[in-house]
Amino acid sequence: GHDHHRVDRIVNGTRILKPGQDAKAAIIVDIHWPDGEHGEPVIHAETIEVSDFAPDPALQQRVKKAYSILDSLKYTQLGVITPELRPFSSVGTRERRTTTATFICSKLRDALNAEVAPGADLHCECCLIRGGNIKGGRDYPDETQFTLEVLRSEMTKPYEIVVVELPGSLLRGGLRETWQRPYPGWLQHDDRIETDEEGFVAAIGGEPLCDERSYRVGFIFEDDGVSLVHDAPSITAYIRAHPEIVPPARPAIPI
Repeated sequence: GHDHHRVDRIVNGTRILKPGQDAKAAIIVDIHWPDGEHGEPVIHAETIEVSDFAPDPALQQRVKKAYSILDSLKYTQLGVITPELRPFSSVGTRERRTTTATFICSKLRDALNAEVAPGADLHCECCLIRGGNIKGGRDYPDETQFTLEVLRSEMTKPYEIVVVELPGSLLRGGLRETWQRPYPGWLQHDDRIETDEEGFVAAIGGEPLCDERSYRVGFIFEDDGVSLVHDAPSITAYIRAHPEIVPPARPAIPI
């Protein structure tokens, strides 16, 4: 199964048990038959927190040795996490805005603009990523820095980015459409996008949103096209009506 949450329920007489993601919990299951006459066993299940048990020292050393090959990932810092993005967390990216997602969207936008001359128009004005593409689900310690290890744990696939021009009128309510319920298409955004109390985009880059102008927006590109088009109804309809705005796969830039 692929559930991130814990499960303990009976479906058509079958007991389904799952302890959730990241091995934070385990399930101890006892199954016994009262006697040889009965075909159905008695099942007792208990979910326990793994952290309640002391680590085995010998096994801990073996794990440390095995993971030492990843030290270069752990200590290769890619960016500075600013105070306003702490506490740094990617828990709940499918149902709310998270600081880790904001950081990643903002850094991707900046990277797309790295070769833009001072004073010139930005190549990418804002960046959007589906919550389901950010997979870490972690509350990071205060001393955490954004390393290659953190990036690899949050974005587990070799995604590619494309920049698409969308009208401001579409962006105003397009993000909000994905925020009505928890699901993988919940759109995370960078720190240039500002929303009002009702969830409508009010400004980009410190300037009020203009419905009549186009904005250059960074999206993840996948085999079937821009990844969010199946999640935001208005943006989906617009891109399907204007397929020429989506660049071919070749110009996509690896994250």
